[in-house]
Amino acid sequence: MTMTTLKELWDCEFIKFTQEELDEFNVSHDTGALLVNLGLPKEHYTFEYSGVRFYNSCDFRKLTFNGSVYIVIGEISYGRIAIDLNTQEV
Repeated sequence: MTMTTLKELWDCEFIKFTQEELDEFNVSHDTGALLVNLGLPKEHYTFEYSGVRFYNSCDFRKLTFNGSVYIVIGEISYGRIAIDLNTQEV
């Protein structure tokens, strides 16, 4: 999927990031490119209804769990949404 296709699919505003904001979190080049060029969905009706909320970069934080380091990028009613810095998976 292209960035344009993703943007059309979600049909909402996106929280955009700068590379400088992401530098402190050591995300991969591909993850950084996605966050800079597309961003994270903001105020999407399905996410809002489901209790999903993505953060601005000032609210990102590092979390270490079972020896792995994650960047927490949002929350859902039953937990956190995070990027595993080792695998770059959410």
